[in-house]
Amino acid sequence: MLNRGKGTYNQKKDFFTIHNPEWVVVGGGIWAIDYPNKVLNLFGTSQCYGEFDSTGLKKKILTIAKMMGFTIIIDGI
Repeated sequence: MLNRGKGTYNQKKDFFTIHNPEWVVVGGGIWAIDYPNKVLNLFGTSQCYGEFDSTGLKKKILTIAKMMGFTIIIDGI
C-alpha cells in the first residue's frame, strides 16, 4: 500500500481507500487527472457504489485549493 496523506493506494495504484472521516462516499465511478494540463475527468459508474451525483460537483471541487484552476469534466461535459 502507498500512503498519500489521508488515504492509501493499492499496489497497482488503481484503487484508493480514503482514511479521512470528513469524506463520505455517495457514489462511484472513474476519475482521471492530468496534472500538467490541469484537467480532472469524472465518468462512469461503480458496481459497488453505483452512479455519483454530479449536482454542484464542479463547484464543490473547485473550492479545494489544490484544484483551483483545473478544468472539471463530468461525463464528457
